[in-house]
Amino acid sequence: MIDIYLKNADFVKQKESEGEFIRFNDRFFLLHFMDQVKITPEMACVISEIEGGTYVEPNMFTSKYYNHRAISVEYLSTGCKTALNCLAFPEKVFFADECGRNVLKVLFRQSQASIYFDRAFPCFFRERLTGQFRLFTDHLNGKQFDNYNDLCSEVS
Repeated sequence: MIDIYLKNADFVKQKESEGEFIRFNDRFFLLHFMDQVKITPEMACVISEIEGGTYVEPNMFTSKYYNHRAISVEYLSTGCKTALNCLAFPEKVFFADECGRNVLKVLFRQSQASIYFDRAFPCFFRERLTGQFRLFTDHLNGKQFDNYNDLCSEVS
């Protein structure tokens, strides 16, 4: 289930005080992901799809953006770090306003993630993205949707 939190100030205050809301994805990735998480095949696919590269060894990957040289995962894009954080720490809610379309498309296809949008929800994918979504706003507390398009109809 993808939990989406949208413009919910009370939620942010509560989760920040509990340490469950992560606004700074890069910093969280460097402090928690790099030393604590072993890259799974699913995570390697995420790196491949977002960065156009290959995971090659612990904390190293190649990327089309670096002429396919092996470099540290600390050089992944913020969006890719966000997607990996979501996979590795599904109990936490990650700020997703900085994520590009390529990352959001990957996130919306995952089986589990929790993301927060401070601005408008991104309703720009034309294809039908199926999955289970739950929307939390100031007015909706976990309304479920079976696909992205129905979710977009609710927030538009």
